[in-house]
Amino acid sequence: MFLLPLWLVLALLTGLTSNAHNFLNRYVLKDGDDSTAYAWYFELGNTVFFLALALFDWRFILTPYSLLLYVLVGVTEFLAIYWYMKMHSYSELSISSILSRTRMIWVAIFAFFLVNEQLRLIDYVGILTIFLGVSLTSAPKKLFIDKGAQYANLSAVMIAINLILIKLLLPFGSDAVINVTRGIPALIIFPLLMKNSAPRLKKVLLTKQKFRIPAVVFSGLSIICFTAALHVGDASKINAVYQGMMILSVLAGIIFLKERGSIGRKIFGAIITIIGVVVLSLS
Repeated sequence: MFLLPLWLVLALLTGLTSNAHNFLNRYVLKDGDDSTAYAWYFELGNTVFFLALALFDWRFILTPYSLLLYVLVGVTEFLAIYWYMKMHSYSELSISSILSRTRMIWVAIFAFFLVNEQLRLIDYVGILTIFLGVSLTSAPKKLFIDKGAQYANLSAVMIAINLILIKLLLPFGSDAVINVTRGIPALIIFPLLMKNSAPRLKKVLLTKQKFRIPAVVFSGLSIICFTAALHVGDASKINAVYQGMMILSVLAGIIFLKERGSIGRKIFGAIITIIGVVVLSLS
């Protein structure tokens, strides 16, 4: 009997749960739901989810350096989730799922400058291939004019910075603790900056729970599966499988959310982007 390797099963589960999370986010936000309040709701759910896990996996080392990293991770998470939910509010899922993969480019670039990870020729090939796939999906000029594309680019940059900071923070905390602490600043900052925050947050806590709760749970499960996969398999292969499964989001947007414009262009752009992701992941 043929059995898939455990790392591959976990990578596939990571992709499936992540796609489900993104689909639900777009479904909730596509008709004008409050994206800022939803960003706060997501961080609340995420923090509670990982706080429960942190009780069984508590490791928290505080030094002046780690304190700075914890603060920076929290601030970048706040900006990333704000722009990420704005992206889902303004951009079709079949487009945003491709545009958001530019984070792979930014991770490679920021890793080069911040943690001295060297870029090789094949890395540049992967970066250019991803950019080509993104450009096929959305005309280059729209990447900077279209609101959805702008938010996708902003969130991709901030998520990339956030991921690098988390990598630097790993020696100072368990995965669960880091995920708890990175959400706390957003929980504090959002209500302070939002206009009429009390009624807006009350509304997001009382409406569309049959979609919001599963979205948060799927997000938490994707992080758990991804972390578990990293313990049993090669990070580059796991990331290639996980990122490559974005084609499911593209198809879900086209089929279930009726995003029927430029179908061929979207699918072709997604395939090219996936090739670039695989090249960059396995290089």
